[in-house]
Amino acid sequence: MLIRPKSSDQARPFLRLRQSNPGVFIEHQVDAASWAVVKLVQTQLADALILIGGAEKTEQAGLTAAVSRKPLACVGSFGGAAAALNKRFVDSPSTWGYERYQTARLPQLQEPFSDIVLKTALEAAWIEGAPKLMIIHGRSPDRDIFKNYLLKHVGRVIVLADEFAPTEPISLKFERFASSVDGAIALLTPDDIGGLAADPAATAPRARENVWLEVGWFWGHRSRSKLLLLRKGAVTIPSDLGNLENYEYTSGPDDPALEPKIQRFIARLRSASEAEGFN
Repeated sequence: MLIRPKSSDQARPFLRLRQSNPGVFIEHQVDAASWAVVKLVQTQLADALILIGGAEKTEQAGLTAAVSRKPLACVGSFGGAAAALNKRFVDSPSTWGYERYQTARLPQLQEPFSDIVLKTALEAAWIEGAPKLMIIHGRSPDRDIFKNYLLKHVGRVIVLADEFAPTEPISLKFERFASSVDGAIALLTPDDIGGLAADPAATAPRARENVWLEVGWFWGHRSRSKLLLLRKGAVTIPSDLGNLENYEYTSGPDDPALEPKIQRFIARLRSASEAEGFN
């Protein structure tokens, strides 16, 4: 995607390359004449940023990405703004939202460019090594919507029903995959109804029993910090699980209002993984 000012008089970026490869590039015009504004829009639309060299506007994009918690890697091998930003993040990490351990490998990005520098940049920008998530679900088709959504943001998603293991019991299959992921998100959809036997008229929508079994397993074996609950409508949550992080949605699990909450959860998983590796 090429993002440029709508009123820019400059030659359109990569014009010759675009003409020889029709259909590969998409142009997104920003209703502003300033490239500084365009940099803000570029940063907002990007899933991750890798900065190489650069000057003032590159620095602006990097600082915007840092304060908005966008996956970011500044390759300082060629100097310029990327090298200056790396030094700034190492010298004053808390100012830009970093923990000390998160900046431990940034000096490696200042070394002469090599396959190691490239690998470090891809990992820092989440292009490689992003958290792997499991979706715990019931019978709702929301699971497929949510899987497609997560694949765009994480790239590594496990849905038990999609994993072919014809001779393996479901319980063992679940334990094997649940032990291999960095975290789990449970979709609590109103597939069942239930209530107290003493008051059969008072029923409420509930998630399937297998959902709660798997949530309980993950809570007990992997810790509550690695588990997020997304409940559709007024689905009942057992009182023992009331303090788990949970959010409600109505239309679908890809609701834009949920995105910042899901991104915070993913960022927490990544930070925990980095801290474990640093220790």
